[in-house]
Amino acid sequence: MSAPIDGLFVAEGSSDMPIADIVERLFFERGLDLRLRKPDFGRLGKVPKDLKSRLNAGEILTAGAFDLVVVHRDADNAGTQARRNEITDAARMLPTLRQVVPVVP
Repeated sequence: MSAPIDGLFVAEGSSDMPIADIVERLFFERGLDLRLRKPDFGRLGKVPKDLKSRLNAGEILTAGAFDLVVVHRDADNAGTQARRNEITDAARMLPTLRQVVPVVP
């Protein structure tokens, strides 16, 4: 097993949090020990639901202590590629560029 990888999990809503466990398990099955932080955005008051705001809030709540970002967004009517682009564009706004893993069912 490799050294632990610290990650940040950002989802659309609290009902999506079980997806983080699935992602951790998929990494584990491939020999990678991923530990995703699932910040409680409520600690900062009302955080807007747009992706850039959530990523910024996650950066604040974890003090930037993560190596990669896993972002869940539903494809909805926008489509898979549009959501992937949205995720990578928003992640570029983080103060330190990190690996990004989009999860778009």
